[in-house]
Amino acid sequence: MNPEQYPTTADAESANTLGTTASPLLAGFSMTLIGLIVGNSSAGDAIKFPDWTLAFLFIATILFVLAVQFTVVARKFNLTEVEYKRRTPEMDDAARRGAYGVAMGCFCLWMDRARLSFIFGLAFLFLGLAGVMLPRDPSCFRLVLSGLTILFALGELAWFAKDYLQSRDFRKSLGAAMVRPNDTGQPASQQDVA
Repeated sequence: MNPEQYPTTADAESANTLGTTASPLLAGFSMTLIGLIVGNSSAGDAIKFPDWTLAFLFIATILFVLAVQFTVVARKFNLTEVEYKRRTPEMDDAARRGAYGVAMGCFCLWMDRARLSFIFGLAFLFLGLAGVMLPRDPSCFRLVLSGLTILFALGELAWFAKDYLQSRDFRKSLGAAMVRPNDTGQPASQQDVA
């Protein structure tokens, strides 16, 4: 990974919030809904598709917990360059730069996994909520609420796909101007200029 492509402090902070605050909170919410549905003897009468609703909420819970775990793994690789240099005094500068690039690549990989788990967790949570709002004999109002919840879940997935592709293309474009179009593949700053 090129130094220009390293995640910013804002990237790391937003990813940290996703994995340490939002995901655990929503996992707890999903588990609470599961408990309310399973613990209610009349849930089959109140909800049109209780099995599907429980399945969606269970999958959402698992995905939110995975987002937390992926964030924990990613944080192991989230060191500043100064901190990395302090922790690796035995390495020469060239080896340290290469190793730090690998660490940043690992950080980005695990944070992408955390974000993916989180977004799909949201989609399944909202599908579960749509199932909770859809009674056996639906009224027009409850059908509209369930439909809007499903549309929101689909919109969340579409937004994520757009954001993910846009972020990936942006990261790939960073540092591209630093590389000369020749067969050495080294940045222009490391080549002999004639």
